[in-house]
Amino acid sequence: MVKLDRNAVLEYSTFKVPYEELNMEFRRGHKNMERAGAALKRSILSLRHILSEKDGCVSTVTARESFREFKSKLEQLDAAKKDAVRKQRQFIKNMQARIQFLRNEVSLANSFHKIV
Repeated sequence: MVKLDRNAVLEYSTFKVPYEELNMEFRRGHKNMERAGAALKRSILSLRHILSEKDGCVSTVTARESFREFKSKLEQLDAAKKDAVRKQRQFIKNMQARIQFLRNEVSLANSFHKIV
């Protein structure tokens, strides 16, 4: 049976796992932004197709619907970006709290050894 070093165990749970989670969340956020960007591009292509089909003359209803769709896709992209940044900041904040906890533990252990 392999005996694990206490420091190695702490290092793994403190840094490795949160880093992997941060990396996974980054990839997930990037994928969501790519999807929202692709939907926005499809909306633009649809709008261009409508305009070219009618030689630039479209009804106000059609223009309004196309603009609403474009605006909706743009808002989805913005929301995906904000959500990705928020989640990554939260992961970083958690990692910083873990680092601070370890620093406090080390300083307590050092001060305890000095007393003894």
